[in-house]
Amino acid sequence: MNRFAGRARPLLVLTLGLALAAACTPRGETPAGPSGAAAPSATASPPARATVTERTADVGVPPDYHPFVEFADARHGYAVFTDCGGSGPCRGRLFATEDAGKTWQARPMPLAEDKSIQLYVVGPKQMMIWGEQADGYHLSRDGGLTFAFSRTIPADYHAATGVRYGVDYTATEPVLRDWQTGEPVPLPDGYQGAGAVATPDGAIWLTTLEPRKETARSVDGGRTWQRLPVPDQPGRKLWMLSVRVSPTGDAWLVGEQDMMSAGGGTSLLRGSVLKATGLPLIWQLVDGAWRPRPIEGLREKPNQQYTVAPAGAGLLAVAGPDAVGYLADRYVEIPGTPRLDWVTELPDGTLFARQDQYGEFYLGSGRGWQRAWVKVTLR
Repeated sequence: MNRFAGRARPLLVLTLGLALAAACTPRGETPAGPSGAAAPSATASPPARATVTERTADVGVPPDYHPFVEFADARHGYAVFTDCGGSGPCRGRLFATEDAGKTWQARPMPLAEDKSIQLYVVGPKQMMIWGEQADGYHLSRDGGLTFAFSRTIPADYHAATGVRYGVDYTATEPVLRDWQTGEPVPLPDGYQGAGAVATPDGAIWLTTLEPRKETARSVDGGRTWQRLPVPDQPGRKLWMLSVRVSPTGDAWLVGEQDMMSAGGGTSLLRGSVLKATGLPLIWQLVDGAWRPRPIEGLREKPNQQYTVAPAGAGLLAVAGPDAVGYLADRYVEIPGTPRLDWVTELPDGTLFARQDQYGEFYLGSGRGWQRAWVKVTLR
């Protein structure tokens, strides 16, 4: 949801999930299993070749301004251009698109300059600009036409996304909160609120690695929780678990592994390797239980960056150093799919991706591996 545009970023995560059917169970009873795919198989054959349309938009900023782009859905996106490369303050310019990057309209920039300028896109019309010196958020609810300054993010701003629960990172410690009431959500023993995933239907997912790998799920605001064990599968030690849910209800569990030894050298500190740690371990929710889904057919390169995103139709998109493919019964690459360094899913199911180049990004609309890709170059 957020990319940084400056030298530092505030500790803020706005978790927007996608629908997953759920059922409520009182304490003391065996909870009904959460919904999941009946079988991990794709619903249609892969296309013979992916289609990629290219478009370029020039908004007339100086060449030393670099863009940071975020999208809320297939059509609505925002870009902040900043010149944060030197020792002086950052200056920024703000633009918005409502047609998937074909055209961009200038918006008033609420910060003239700051040490660091951050862009956060929350919804099609909801976005915010954070400034380090300003020590607060310039919130917009009308697509960047007007802004209101706030030291914190009001609960109703979160609630307007349609997701009732989320993690409040502006507190001293991350707090899983009910945005309608502002109250903390009660957590099961052994779990923390950081990293929680909430979906528009009111479901909340938590994960833990210790003392064993497990997830917990609530559909009644934290009053009751269903715990699901995570079966072992071959791989390296995990340092993070996260639940991902697609618009079609596919639920996946992603385990980030420690770095793979390539011979010689010294391992990096775990906290410094948020990328380039190799392939994650994958589980899919099938018939109410987590099923290991090894990425067969893809040879892992040591300490390279891999990212994954639910693509719908029982598929998981996998972006890596060589290509982009999909995890179906096994890993499948579609000829013509652009090579991408990073991919995520938007709330409407669009895949939003980028290469390691300023101002270049990709939108993949469709479902599963049936997608039309658009490459947008913004300068």
